[in-house]
Amino acid sequence: MVTEWKNEGEGSRSGAKAYDDAAKRFADSGRVKEAADKAKIARDGPERAELERAEATGRSHSKGEESAWPHEAAAFKSALVNPADAYGDPNQVVNDRSLTRAQKLKILQEWELDARQLSVAEEENMTGGEESMVGRVSRAILALGGEKEEGVTKLG
Repeated sequence: MVTEWKNEGEGSRSGAKAYDDAAKRFADSGRVKEAADKAKIARDGPERAELERAEATGRSHSKGEESAWPHEAAAFKSALVNPADAYGDPNQVVNDRSLTRAQKLKILQEWELDARQLSVAEEENMTGGEESMVGRVSRAILALGGEKEEGVTKLG
């Protein structure tokens, strides 16, 4: 059956109803867990790179990676400037559901650079003995599937 869609302007009621009806049918079908498991396998498996390329392509058509919500975009920018002030621990970045994987990696990479600079400063007796974050941030980057950098100098 072919349905002719008429232009209802912004906020199409018939389009919203069709979507809601299809989503309800899918939820009621009992296939949600199966589909979620299949998506997880794809995301964690060999299709990961292809999925990330597709996501990057989609994002390239947007105004940027930032959230559509201004407060989230401001929080991301603030976290890039000083990750340690925005998050108490690198794992909080990993677990922050408001950020994309790419945003999390950017924040953690900035934090890692900050931690390396602090480590150098500590060796030169320029600080008050703050705890080094290099290892904790590096583990958080690895938890997101980021690359482990071999042969990295103290400053990255």
